[in-house]
Amino acid sequence: MGLLILLFIIGLPLIEIYGFIAVGNQVGALSTIGLTVLTAAIGMMLVRAQGMGVVRRAEQNMAQGDTPIREALEGVALLLAGVFLLIPGFFTDALGALLLIPFVRNLIGLAILSRVFIMRSKRQGGGFTVEAEFEDITPRSNDGEPPTSLPPKH
Repeated sequence: MGLLILLFIIGLPLIEIYGFIAVGNQVGALSTIGLTVLTAAIGMMLVRAQGMGVVRRAEQNMAQGDTPIREALEGVALLLAGVFLLIPGFFTDALGALLLIPFVRNLIGLAILSRVFIMRSKRQGGGFTVEAEFEDITPRSNDGEPPTSLPPKH
């Protein structure tokens, strides 16, 4: 995991520099800078609009007594999208734009949840614990004792 983070920290700026050079050669330096600023501005407006929708859905779930797990994961994905869109560069803008697609956010959320449950299952010895309540529905006689024989089924 540490090597992956190191590659990301070193590789991301190199990819972005290459992207700036390639785009700059095609459209010019000022246009490249303008595109970078424009994608950041449009991206942040989209993050804000989608983030407000996620907050509204989370509030509705909480009002109904549900835990807004899906909305929390979407919020984290939107936060990452905002960070990627603010970092100057076309590659990070593409990553941020991907995170603006609800389907992609849902896939990432499912992957995170499945990983959490798998890790939790391994810590608990490979199984899941099911908690439940039960009620004894054995027929009772007038004195409160179970009958010696059950009535026949029809």
